[in-house]
Amino acid sequence: TPEARQRPRAAPLPRPCCGFEEGQSCSSADGCSKDCAGSRRQQPAAVASSAAESLPSSGGYSSAEGLAPAGQPMSPEEVAEAAYKSLLSTLGPEYSSRPELMRTPYRAAKAWREMTAGLRIEDPLEVVGKGIFDVPEARDLVAIRDMPFHSMCEHHLLPFSGIAHVAYIPDGKVLGLSKFPRLLNVFARRLQLQERLSANFADALMTLLQPRALAVALEATHACMCHRGVGVAASTRTLVLRGPGRDELAAKEQLLSGVCFSSGARARL
Repeated sequence: TPEARQRPRAAPLPRPCCGFEEGQSCSSADGCSKDCAGSRRQQPAAVASSAAESLPSSGGYSSAEGLAPAGQPMSPEEVAEAAYKSLLSTLGPEYSSRPELMRTPYRAAKAWREMTAGLRIEDPLEVVGKGIFDVPEARDLVAIRDMPFHSMCEHHLLPFSGIAHVAYIPDGKVLGLSKFPRLLNVFARRLQLQERLSANFADALMTLLQPRALAVALEATHACMCHRGVGVAASTRTLVLRGPGRDELAAKEQLLSGVCFSSGARARL
């Protein structure tokens, strides 16, 4: 009829990120990050950028049943999940909608939370608790070697992992052995540089113990160097010396030996 011919046509619906048309079922168990008829949640990933300014404090991250309802600010975990979902979408709708990837944004956001857990500890020194002991007889070298650590490069958001060594000459005060890796982990579980991580760890130990001399050495392999760019799996070693006695030849020799530097390396230092 003439009236039917004059009726304005509805605007076409946007094609959803998963590749399904209107009226079809979405294959995602968690829903799409765009407007999809089969999606159980209609929370676009783009909301993450605008919601980040009003993030509330939140506790653990236990499920991926859905993001915040419309009109409510998203939690940091939900912002991270939406961001990972948006990142996966850059691989194309066919690849990013694979069933194997449906819970990947949730898992990646949870891992991100774990890898940056050190930032949520307001005072890193508190993790040692009552682990500092006055021992007047403690005047000779103490060395703790081969403490594993895992951190994340702040330049590429890729991990770097390695081992840490500590040697110190106490001045009547010692730290419980289990507190060394606990303190190291607080500074490692954040976006870091190996150089800063070494200094953070050494400065914290100096504050706690006030030893005569202290050495911290870190050896690590960086994914940002071996998995991309030059593609070389080289090991990086950093050394930090602290304390009033660090330049005394005898003390320095003990410290460098304690953190596993060879005699040849010690001679050059």
